[in-house]
Amino acid sequence: MAAYLLLLGRGRNGRRVVAQRPSDPLDSLTDEEVVSRYRLNKRGIQKLVQLIGGGLERPTKRSKALTPLQQVLTALRFFATGTFQSAIGDLHGISQPAASRAISAVAAAIAASDDPELAVSFPHDPVDVRRTQQEFFRVAGFPRVLGCLDGTMVPILAPHDDEYLYVCRKGYHAINVQAVCDARLLFTNVVCQFPGSTHDSFVWRQSGLGTAFESGDMPSGFILGDSAYVLRPWLMTPKLHVASTADAAYNAAHMKTRNLIERAFGVLKSRFRCLHKSGGCLMYSPEASANIILACCRLHNFCIREGMPDVEVDACVNNCQDVPLGEYPADGVQCRERLINERFA
Repeated sequence: MAAYLLLLGRGRNGRRVVAQRPSDPLDSLTDEEVVSRYRLNKRGIQKLVQLIGGGLERPTKRSKALTPLQQVLTALRFFATGTFQSAIGDLHGISQPAASRAISAVAAAIAASDDPELAVSFPHDPVDVRRTQQEFFRVAGFPRVLGCLDGTMVPILAPHDDEYLYVCRKGYHAINVQAVCDARLLFTNVVCQFPGSTHDSFVWRQSGLGTAFESGDMPSGFILGDSAYVLRPWLMTPKLHVASTADAAYNAAHMKTRNLIERAFGVLKSRFRCLHKSGGCLMYSPEASANIILACCRLHNFCIREGMPDVEVDACVNNCQDVPLGEYPADGVQCRERLINERFA
């Protein structure tokens, strides 16, 4: 998309004379072109502006402030590509500092929004819990699953303070992002304030969701995690030593179901390349980077709820069976063994 300002020449005082092109830059683009550039279609962008636009209007000493639409488009283009702010600014006819302010403002507005369309929320209502467990059961027959858990690294600029803490196991500076997703690949919990050197299991134990499960304040059911996590009655991990066909069946169902969080991260980083290492790194402080990460996770949910293109959510099939809800032992090992014997033997 071309810049918004068109150079006409010079006026009597020698200054350049510019004219603004039509106020809505989306008019000249097809819906496919808009999705390619901004990851949302026209209707989705307009809805997003309505949801957060009020928080983007602020006083300015300039003759003409950026509109909420201009700020949203600038931020979405950055989220989609992770390219330099100067290039983003040139594309939208604004300066690099203006582009930087727009990106930060939009990320903060999305991260702070309490609108259900942008929500990242774990199921608590019995109806939502039942629906979530049934959707997971359709994937591979694993019962009572409330979410799939994992962590992923998002590269950032080396911070000035405690720089060494942000060097992840892969050798670059990053934030260790923990997320839980449901069977539709919606994120239901996101934690993005821990530096890259932090172990996944520590992030889980320190997170609000992990603490709530430990204290017994969560619905009855399981979180599925990989072997990096500690086995608990509510956190099922794979069996490292397979001794029977039931063990193998359990591991197969666990792997197929838990793979949903890997897919969710893949869709997230493919849609918003600023989070992927191929897009460079987030040239922001850890705090500002966390806002951008959370904003992208919320936009990921928004895209799924709005039915945006290029999102494959095909894990679920029809004809779900009931998921019996029984009491399981308080010990993680006993709980897993009983689950294997009852469901996979």
